[in-house]
Amino acid sequence: PSAKGTGGLVGIVTDADTDRPSAGAQVASMWTELTFDKGIVQAMVLERSGGTVTDSLGQYRLCGVPTDRWLLVQVQHAEHAVTQPAAEALAKAQQELMAQASAAPKAPPSTRRPFT
Repeated sequence: PSAKGTGGLVGIVTDADTDRPSAGAQVASMWTELTFDKGIVQAMVLERSGGTVTDSLGQYRLCGVPTDRWLLVQVQHAEHAVTQPAAEALAKAQQELMAQASAAPKAPPSTRRPFT
């Protein structure tokens, strides 16, 4: 059983040129969590990640990933290393995820009125 709001990410990595399973490929996932520290009364954005390596059939499984937020997933294999433009695009996507997570929802205006 997994914790509420978590699940698994499963798949098969194949070579784009040959359509064959890609054994030994690295699969990495990144996401952000917004938490609130009651001790210091401050919202914090935490960066989380997980990773695994594909088996001989190109299959992978990442457990414990959130089901209620966007995941950034990257696959890399020694034969097909990430190029500089792809790495820059990944970095930009990570920055956008962080910006979205840090835009905490604002509390609704209070309807309480002071006693007079």
